[in-house]
Amino acid sequence: MSFASKIKESLCRTQADRPCCRTAELTALVCFAGTYAQGRLKIKTEHESVAQRVVTLLSDLLGEGGCAYERPKRESGWHTVTVSGYAAESLFDALSLYQNGVVTLCPADVSRLSACCRTAFLRGAFLGGGSMSDPEKNYHLEFVTKNAPLADRLYELLEALSFPAKITVRKNSFVVYIKESEAIAQLLGLIGAGGPMMEFYNIKIERELRNTVNRQVNCDSANLDKITAAAGRQIAAIEKIRRTIGFDSLPPVLSEMAALRLENPEMSLSELGALLDPPIGKSGVNHRLERICEIAGSL
Repeated sequence: MSFASKIKESLCRTQADRPCCRTAELTALVCFAGTYAQGRLKIKTEHESVAQRVVTLLSDLLGEGGCAYERPKRESGWHTVTVSGYAAESLFDALSLYQNGVVTLCPADVSRLSACCRTAFLRGAFLGGGSMSDPEKNYHLEFVTKNAPLADRLYELLEALSFPAKITVRKNSFVVYIKESEAIAQLLGLIGAGGPMMEFYNIKIERELRNTVNRQVNCDSANLDKITAAAGRQIAAIEKIRRTIGFDSLPPVLSEMAALRLENPEMSLSELGALLDPPIGKSGVNHRLERICEIAGSL
């Protein structure tokens, strides 16, 4: 099951107790998943649980028999809920989707709804037109509609709730999306997807931990490369001195340092310093090795 499907399954188990909230959720479902033509409203979804929730919400508003539910002929098909004739007129009137006597699948101003109804509208919007990427790969939650005014209404609502939403056009559709992980988690919690929200947080924490470990490994690898390159340069200089003027020509502290480096090519400067008697620090070791390299460079 995709992560978006998990969210929708979770949302369909959420109870909308207040009539106003059920109306707000149904309004969003009708607008995001519905099409209206020739006196007939059709609400389509790939999810059986969403279709069942639509039927329940419609029955609460219109009474039993107010809609017809058609299951797909194959497993991967569309579930279709249809409302026709007088029932459709009553529905649009109840949802305030008439403007100047014409049906428009876009509410007037959802940002002015009460707090509970804003949440319900967002829940319906996700059930009707929402999707989310696998958080293991990418942080991206979106709502898709072919209705430009509806996309604007949703964007305004998310903006009013301080969500960092953006809007774009993809082919013939308008997409309202959020990519910030913390905002996505907050939105999931707000609309009632508590289980998926916790799973999202767990995945987010694991990803951040993996990234931290990878950065540390890369940093350690880079440091090791630097140590190896420096050691190689130092050993080449020491070998040149041994072949030409010999270690006896060096001051005792440099001769001792040269011998230690040859015996311990893999050691860091700090580790080399600890072998000396008395021990010296990293900067002292570096100074002696650089002096050896200068002598070799002059030969």
